[in-house]
Amino acid sequence: MFLIFGRIVNSFVSCFGKGSTISPAQCQDQINHNVLYLIYIFIGKWVFGYISMLCIRISGIRISSALRLTYLRALFAQRIASIDKVSPGKVSSRITTSANTIQLGISQQFSLFVQAIAFTVGAYIIAFVKSALLTLVASASLPVIILVYSLVLPFFIKIHKKTEDLLEESSSLSFEIFSSIRIVIAFGAEGRLHVRYKKILDDAAQNERKASILMGMMMCPMFFSIYATFGLTFWFGIRQNLSAGSIIMYVIPFTRLKPSVVEEC
Repeated sequence: MFLIFGRIVNSFVSCFGKGSTISPAQCQDQINHNVLYLIYIFIGKWVFGYISMLCIRISGIRISSALRLTYLRALFAQRIASIDKVSPGKVSSRITTSANTIQLGISQQFSLFVQAIAFTVGAYIIAFVKSALLTLVASASLPVIILVYSLVLPFFIKIHKKTEDLLEESSSLSFEIFSSIRIVIAFGAEGRLHVRYKKILDDAAQNERKASILMGMMMCPMFFSIYATFGLTFWFGIRQNLSAGSIIMYVIPFTRLKPSVVEEC
């Protein structure tokens, strides 16, 4: 797709550049021809993308269902003394959260991971064939992004795990409250339980706010490197006397390549 887009840019430059000898009709034919290629690529990508997402989503639902069933069988196989130590709300919250996370990871993240791998491999193959030097220049910021993410991401996961534990605790408390609602109302304990439940949710929200700083530390170098590489690629491409379409062919895919590499990591 980016090769075709580069051809369109070259067609515009050759048609409207200084000293152009191409007639407007020929220019329109060239652009229409390349635009048709883009339309065909879009249709093919949409069809195959829809089929792959549908198949992977169905697989994710089946795996999630099998996981829930296996979890319940393993739970009922435990001794009664072991089951009594765990709150029913924590059990239901854990199986729901874990199964939904796995289903989301398979049905969405796995398909995006496969697309990111295919996009990265294809982009580098085409880029190295065209110009190895410009490919290295456009990839100069990838090590910085990977290093920053590898340093910050463990702390982000740690904060998110603590938030999940607090939400499990709140789910367990709400289950116990509603399972014995008559006793709670009879003793007038709804106010104190409300304060306790609210405190757990406030602690979870306050803990999750810490992740906003880490998210900024991860996003800032990525977007800075994207736009810095954008300018560096243009500068180096002009020094190499490459055409505008060739430079655009590097700028656009490598701009999209940075988030893809982050998803793969």
